[in-house]
Amino acid sequence: AVNNDSGAMSGISAIVTATVVALVLLFLTPVFELLPLATLAAIVISGVISLVDYPEAIYLWKVHKFDFGVWMCAFLGTLFLGVELGLGISVGISILLVLYESAYPPTAVLGRLPGTHQYRNVKQYPGVETYDGIVCIRIDAPIYFANTQHIREKVQKYYRRAQEQLSVSHHQQDPEEGQQVFVANEEPPKVQFVVLDMSPVAHVDTSALHTLQD
Repeated sequence: AVNNDSGAMSGISAIVTATVVALVLLFLTPVFELLPLATLAAIVISGVISLVDYPEAIYLWKVHKFDFGVWMCAFLGTLFLGVELGLGISVGISILLVLYESAYPPTAVLGRLPGTHQYRNVKQYPGVETYDGIVCIRIDAPIYFANTQHIREKVQKYYRRAQEQLSVSHHQQDPEEGQQVFVANEEPPKVQFVVLDMSPVAHVDTSALHTLQD
């Protein structure tokens, strides 16, 4: 902590700090033996409290809540359980988050930016153009056995949502009476194509191939 507060930048500072600590432990231990424990605790707290990176915690809270949760688990675990257990808990939680994000990858419905050939997420770009009967879906992770079921459910969800929107748009607005009327002798339109944008997908295993074929 003292090394960090003094603004040390090179690796030589760590060698000097370790040497000074070793000399203190070897020759100055009797001096600290008579100090009250409260005094020693105050010295440790005053040195360690500067290592708590508050701005980083605020930044993680604004940007990514999961990372902030891992940060808090590491901080509280180290504070109350010790360095080894605190770091072990934070590493375990990080591994669980990686597995969760791998099993539940992000997906999005795409629409075309007006006047371009680029497609973007309809939630992030509300002004994009979509076409009746066509659903364009982007998968943002490799597809393998752990996330095939989730991706299948997402694709089916987007398909049903597009079908419901088509059914609603099939009811036309009566310009004179201001009421919705059903067009007679005309079947409701259906979704004809489901386009999968797999440009972010770097790997597809056999389980994913079977899912895509189904």
